[in-house]
Amino acid sequence: MNASAVESNKYAVWYPRIIGLIAFFALFDLKANAILKLNVLPILILGFLALVITGIVKKQLKFKLKPLAVLLIAFYVLYAIYAIYTRNPHQAGVYLENKLSFLILPLLFSFRPIFTIKKDAIIYGWIGGTLALFLASIVNGVACYLNSEANSSCFISSNFSFQYHPTYASVYYTVSFFLAYYAWKNKVKWFSGWATIAYMTVFFIAVFLCVSLAGMLFFMLALSVAVLLFIKNKWGKKWMIISMIVLPFMLYGIIKGVPRIEGEWSNAVWYAEQYMKEPRTYVEKCKPPHSGTQTRIIMWTVAYHACMHYPLGVGTGNVDEVLATYLRKYNQENMVEYQYNPHNQFLQTWLEIGVLGLLCLIGIIVYLMYIGIQQKNYLIILVALSLAFNCLFESMLQRQSGIFFYPFLFFILEWFSTKINPTDNRLSE
Repeated sequence: MNASAVESNKYAVWYPRIIGLIAFFALFDLKANAILKLNVLPILILGFLALVITGIVKKQLKFKLKPLAVLLIAFYVLYAIYAIYTRNPHQAGVYLENKLSFLILPLLFSFRPIFTIKKDAIIYGWIGGTLALFLASIVNGVACYLNSEANSSCFISSNFSFQYHPTYASVYYTVSFFLAYYAWKNKVKWFSGWATIAYMTVFFIAVFLCVSLAGMLFFMLALSVAVLLFIKNKWGKKWMIISMIVLPFMLYGIIKGVPRIEGEWSNAVWYAEQYMKEPRTYVEKCKPPHSGTQTRIIMWTVAYHACMHYPLGVGTGNVDEVLATYLRKYNQENMVEYQYNPHNQFLQTWLEIGVLGLLCLIGIIVYLMYIGIQQKNYLIILVALSLAFNCLFESMLQRQSGIFFYPFLFFILEWFSTKINPTDNRLSE
């Protein structure tokens, strides 16, 4: 083997390792580590940039701009254009800085490897980061428990998911649950039958400890579909149809059988029923303290009416100001000081950068569904549906937890469309 071939081989080995490290630290946020007090992720992104530059020089990467990259870049460009019309230049600057992942990641991943990608390092990084996140949450819960007179709430909701909002964390655990199954099915090392069951059990438990109603509902729906498809492939359509009849009762039993979930569900249903009777009256008469569901109903209402009044958007960084005006119109002055976002990414995007921005966001989701179905890549379909579903209940692309997570995951999951060769665990582009 000549020197050039040796260098190329080394590059092919390090490329997925760097991606795996980024995946690990994107999930296990070292800013929460009291010992290191260091955010490693930006350093790794710079390392990835250096890796891409090296690959260009060594002719190991080939530039190819795909539709997903174009859509994400267009999404960022719209935010930049709308920043021209902002009344809050500082806030607009912060937003543009936070959303740089929509520009940087598409460009970096558009330099595509010409070699086969050994993706076990990526899987290890992702699963390892999620397991580390879970262990850190348990340790934090134990510390809370010991310092709060044995309070069991230390192990649920935001006390458990102390590094990320519970909805984001539940998405991470959901993806890892199905990725672990994928790794076992494709015979990735360290994913034997029992090991995979252990990983999936941990992620299953973690989703419910997050106590995000949206996160739990999506996980149960995704798991139900996966079970139905498994039954269809194993025993045929007849048993799948029977299971389709039984599963809703099982899901209902889970909702009613777990007190915390049942409480969240019952409250959400009751508030929704009250709201549907007289929407405006309900919002105007809804007095504090507000539950999470009430807060969402109020913010959805005022954001929707703001969107209808400003269909072309109000400008990057102006959303808080506009929502404050509408909250006062709906007799919710007490909520202004909290500067809540709309708790719905579709409304958030529409209000901030207009109908074009909304269409761009929908286009990203639709395109991902298209390539997921076309390539039979259920992981991309899962994450695309996760984004669409959770965007109904949270502004998922307003925090770094979602801004970096989704584009990064979409690009690396493109590499999971071809089956792994069990002998060398490599993926060909």
